[in-house]
Amino acid sequence: MSQLDPRAQVLRLSVDPSAVDALGDALLAHGADSVSVEGAADAPAIYGEPGSDPAAYWASCVLAATFPAHADVAVAVAKAGRDVGVPIRPLGPVERVPDRDWERVSREGFAPWRVTAGLVIAPPWRASQVAPARVVVIDPGPAFGSGHHPTTRLCVEWLVRSVQGGERVLDFGCGTGILGLVAVALGARCALGVDVDPRALAAARANATASGLALELAGELSPRFGADLVVANILAAPLVGAASALVGALAPGGAIALAGVRVSDVPVVRDAYARASGGALDLGVAAEDADWVLLAGAGRV
Repeated sequence: MSQLDPRAQVLRLSVDPSAVDALGDALLAHGADSVSVEGAADAPAIYGEPGSDPAAYWASCVLAATFPAHADVAVAVAKAGRDVGVPIRPLGPVERVPDRDWERVSREGFAPWRVTAGLVIAPPWRASQVAPARVVVIDPGPAFGSGHHPTTRLCVEWLVRSVQGGERVLDFGCGTGILGLVAVALGARCALGVDVDPRALAAARANATASGLALELAGELSPRFGADLVVANILAAPLVGAASALVGALAPGGAIALAGVRVSDVPVVRDAYARASGGALDLGVAAEDADWVLLAGAGRV
């Protein structure tokens, strides 16, 4: 196919998970318009949640790099591989795809979500279209939490049921800050968002400003935070690892909700929190969406 073909070029590569970030950056530096990563065909989906390091879940990754129609893909990929010092294993020939306005296409996928009669979650480019409702403005960016993933929706719906007004809320693994911001919009006295990823904290801070809502942010959880409501939307493995910290952050009689949990993960997550609380916290399945569940419960006073 000639260099004059107007369609973009896509090459899929098999990559060691530990090299994904570095190789993706190198491909972008050598002319790729975008890169995306997914597990191999038989790998579990992790959906980009906070704490979802591909190296912890996948033995190998598939990285798809999109280049402009005129780019010399072979040269760019060879240079990126040399920069990073990893072997490049193409999974097939370069494919040609229709050249589209991918930013516009991506934006069209984020429609406003009316959470309650008076509360809407919307991206910044749609926020002005949903007045006069209170709007939580979420620009997805590089962080997880737009309101469109089932686990996020389960958490938001739990907050709608749980926030009565005046609570201290902890959003652990906050990503875009969506859950803490929703809690404040629903009437919580304050919310603390915690995330180890600086990009997530930056996104959450920007979304709080755009929403006109106060959200405290931190890179780690202080001991004995004393939250009336704790919500954590990450994955089973990091939820188990954080059990002692989250139980310790819960005020007496406070309630907790955990998402990012598959049906098959329920026993191990429940057991971790029962042990961390000395039997004072018995989590149950509060809601389900396909294979995802929301575990929730309240501590004994």
